[in-house]
Order: sequence, then structure tokens, then C-alpha cells
Amino acid sequence: MTQKDYKTESCTTHTPWAEDGKVFLSNDEDSYYCEEFKSRTELEYFIEQLHAAGNKAWPSATNNICFHSSNEEVVRLDKEGFHYKGEFISDAGEAHRLMVEFLKQNTARPEQEEPTDEELDELFVEIDQSGESESWRAYARAVLTRWGK
Repeated sequence: MTQKDYKTESCTTHTPWAEDGKVFLSNDEDSYYCEEFKSRTELEYFIEQLHAAGNKAWPSATNNICFHSSNEEVVRLDKEGFHYKGEFISDAGEAHRLMVEFLKQNTARPEQEEPTDEELDELFVEIDQSGESESWRAYARAVLTRWGK
């Protein structure tokens, strides 16, 4: 990664760099300030904080809603409308389809917990006592239904 200084008229120069699997940001004028990011999550959280502060300072920047995947803007909603991968989508149905597709691909699904032996035993007793025929099939169907399989 190449070091690049970021400086504005009224701001100190800051230099980011990567070393030993970490990202650093330091104040070059007095070297007093140096921030170390040990993971991408830490760095992204810091960037979100900077964006939030910028949005408070410059409220007009908050008029957009953006969705990213792999650090790339995929969906943007702004005063013009819906944009997908940089392209304006005027058709509402197509915009909806693209948004749903994006959300399905980028939304984490919670891990399904497997039933414990005790829970399976209780369920089997309930099914067995119900007097249903084919209790094993009913049992399997109930287990699969109950735990979303």
C-alpha cells in the first residue's frame, strides 16, 4: 500500500499505511496522534464515525441512502431516485426487484440452532401420545417444521 498524505488548508497532514496486517493513521506534524486498526471491522467502524461527524457538519450529505457490498456502492437512493451499480433505474418494479435481490444476497441469516436431545425426546413423546399413525414420519415432519428445515 502506498502512503499518501491527506491535508486540507486548516487541517494537519495525516498519513495512513499498512504494516504487519494492521492499518495505521498518524498525525505527521507532531506525531502525537497515531491510530492503529487491527481489523477491517475496526477500520470500517472508524470510517463510519468520520462519516457520521461529516454528515452532522454538512447536512446536505445525509440526503442519500447507500448500500455497499465489498466496499463498493451497489444501491443508492437520492433525490433523483433509485440507482443500481451507478445506473439510474426509473422503473419501480425493476428497482424493487434489484433491492430485494441485493438484500437477499447481503443479509446475514442467523444460524439455526439444532434441537437438543431433550427437545427431540419431548417432541417424540408428544407425537407418540397423540396416537397418530406413522409416528416416525409425523415425528420427522414435526422436527423439520419446528426448526425451519
